[in-house]
Amino acid sequence: MKTLGRLVTSILFLVFAAFAVFVLFRNVILKTGIERAVTTLTGFRTEVQDLNYDFPSVIQIKGLKIHNPAGFENDVFADVPEIFVSLNLGRLLKEKTIHLPEIRLNVQAIHIEKNKDGRTNAELLSSVGKKEGQAAPSGKPAEPAQAMPFILDRFELTLREVRYEDPNSIVPTKLGVDMKVDREIFTNIDNPQALVNLILVKIVKGTTFGNLMGLNPETLVKGTLKNTLATGENILKDASSTIGGLGAKPADLANQTAGAAAESVEALGEKVSGVLGGSLKEGQSVLSDTAGAAQKKLSGVFGKLKSTVQSAAEETPSAETSRTQIQ
Repeated sequence: MKTLGRLVTSILFLVFAAFAVFVLFRNVILKTGIERAVTTLTGFRTEVQDLNYDFPSVIQIKGLKIHNPAGFENDVFADVPEIFVSLNLGRLLKEKTIHLPEIRLNVQAIHIEKNKDGRTNAELLSSVGKKEGQAAPSGKPAEPAQAMPFILDRFELTLREVRYEDPNSIVPTKLGVDMKVDREIFTNIDNPQALVNLILVKIVKGTTFGNLMGLNPETLVKGTLKNTLATGENILKDASSTIGGLGAKPADLANQTAGAAAESVEALGEKVSGVLGGSLKEGQSVLSDTAGAAQKKLSGVFGKLKSTVQSAAEETPSAETSRTQIQ
């Protein structure tokens, strides 16, 4: 009996010690866990500046940065200054289910960039499914490991600056836009990869350079957003009103841009021609007026000079008359 009592006491002590360690170091433990989870979700190295776990259900993350893989000039792919997560700890412990009543995600900046191989960093995200240099699998594919069920009731998204850069093109391209997505709500998400693909679809549909990202929005929608209300088909349907349309090719976008530029140059030429023509007419008029005025003034001067000379000639005696008078 004493041995059994000591065993039970030892087990309780270990459980209490483990709980105490978790409470004391919960922020550090969860910070490391979040970094690994987002790195796995995106395929890009992730760092978290600060994390605070308000036991048992609220997690606040600050300063999350997702870094680009090798081969890109910019170090940071996404800058997320703040994330709020509501966690149902009871379901996680009892049912092994990740149930999140709410996530509030504030994405301040995303940098889309093309590398020397002509591929964007967005194409290399794990949720997209394209891996750089990866060959097609041969034979029967390996079965994925069984993941915990994932349930997100409410997702609130804020998305601001998105940049596109192609430093390796003939003319280096740098474009940017403020997405102005402020606290947009999405519900019933059952796949964590849908969070990434949802943002990608918003960028593809909401920017003029979305067609240059190398992504097929229909694939993103059918893959992970099919069960997400207020997303998926609705987002894809609204995308048809975007400049160039989702189905437009980069060449079409270039033709549209070139056409607009040509029209602008032509209009500018007409304006310049009109201004120059008006200026020449005004110049000719001014010169004509000036010449006329000058001619009048000179005529007057010469007239006065002529009169003066004539008067002086009349008043001055001739040489013959002077010699006669002397004699």
